[in-house]
Amino acid sequence: MGERVCRGFADLGFEEFVVAGKNFIVSLFTGEKKEINESEKDHFFLIPDVDYLIQYLYELEVNIIEVKFVDEREWFVKGVSLSSDRSFESSESTLVGSLVALLNSFS
Repeated sequence: MGERVCRGFADLGFEEFVVAGKNFIVSLFTGEKKEINESEKDHFFLIPDVDYLIQYLYELEVNIIEVKFVDEREWFVKGVSLSSDRSFESSESTLVGSLVALLNSFS
């Protein structure tokens, strides 16, 4: 509960929701709360947050050794693989974006 999910619509764009229970979502666009059934759940995808990305990097045995907010403009993140001693850095305008870029470097 509380995760953000999204659903794309062909040629129309996408809509973002917050999970508000086992079978309920709330639109961040309209505020409408609606029930979804099991067959609809396959059409949604998770929007990862900082906690999810850090946990995923941890599971890949990546140690985050530095996080900085540079000049109040971009997030710098440096990580090192515990299994191979490889290290990568990323800089993006959001912390989520920088963690995703770091994750892509290790996978």
